[in-house]
Amino acid sequence: MTPGERESGLDGLIHLPAGLVDQWRSAHTAEDGPLSLEAIRGLADAPIARQVSDFDVDTRVRGLGNSRTRLCAAFSERGGVRATIRNARLDSVRTRLAVLGGTIEAIAVTAGFRDDASISRAFQRRFGGSLREAREGHL
Repeated sequence: MTPGERESGLDGLIHLPAGLVDQWRSAHTAEDGPLSLEAIRGLADAPIARQVSDFDVDTRVRGLGNSRTRLCAAFSERGGVRATIRNARLDSVRTRLAVLGGTIEAIAVTAGFRDDASISRAFQRRFGGSLREAREGHL
């Protein structure tokens, strides 16, 4: 593959997500109306899961071409945007502990948690067990 072909392929790959968002938006938008709440959730779910440690609500709102209010409304049945992000982070921690091992502190920081006490409480509430139990495979 020549450098020009690589550059052309990379350029196409970079623009693919924008095209998919435009296609999704067209399919879930009334001709003269905003994205449906379902469409907003659908477009925000994958980035929340993928960017678990550094998901930025304001950046996502701009990327969707919607308001913060509409984003919050889309996630209201899940407890809100923050709860959805927190749960995605906790899911990531649980999976990493069970699959990868490693220190609880390092995994928590990688998932975006900065306070040991708050992650411990949140993990206990969500999964009914401790971080240590998850690491040992008991959850």
